[in-house]
Amino acid sequence: MTTDQWYDLPQGEREFWIADWELDRAACAQCGGDPETCGDSTQSWFPQRSVCFTTMERAAAHARYQALHEELPFHDGTFTNWAEGRSALHPYRFDEGVNVWVAPVDMTPGDKFLTDAYAPASAEQ
Repeated sequence: MTTDQWYDLPQGEREFWIADWELDRAACAQCGGDPETCGDSTQSWFPQRSVCFTTMERAAAHARYQALHEELPFHDGTFTNWAEGRSALHPYRFDEGVNVWVAPVDMTPGDKFLTDAYAPASAEQ
């Protein structure tokens, strides 16, 4: 957004975005909280644990995918021709351009990327 566009916003919206920016700027860079609270050495903190099963499953899937490609981590762009090292013919590492994630339903049931090192990039290929 340019300065001119900024001033074109209605006053209320401009104030909202300024306040939002100030809150973000004032937050602790490490935890995102109030620096006065997180920087207080007299404040007690109690370790807690929250579990995100989505993140846990994604990490497990990524670990399986990584283990599958330990010996031959580079491919030619087709995900079917692999090599031990990066070269002009195999410039892509197995995880470059790949995002391992999870969903509540199997969006690509034919994709065997966790069990077949030579699985194409798309189940339809």
